[in-house]
Amino acid sequence: MLIDKPMLEPNQRRARVGMLRSNERINGLDGRIQLASRAIHGTQSSRRSLLDLLLESIARAGLDRWLTDKHKRRRRHRLSP
Repeated sequence: MLIDKPMLEPNQRRARVGMLRSNERINGLDGRIQLASRAIHGTQSSRRSLLDLLLESIARAGLDRWLTDKHKRRRRHRLSP
């Protein structure tokens, strides 16, 4: 049975996520594998940091600009009330 770690205070949580992110940068692929295994084994903070890592990767690839442009295009075509 997996037991989640108790919730950290917001500033501790941010520090932990930052620490995991910097470890990932240092370790490259090994860091990603470690983060993924932590997420699979179910600690809440590692799941959150894996999401941060995913969002960071999307931003690096420039997809965030494409997604926001697509969203703006969709909104432009809506009829005004």
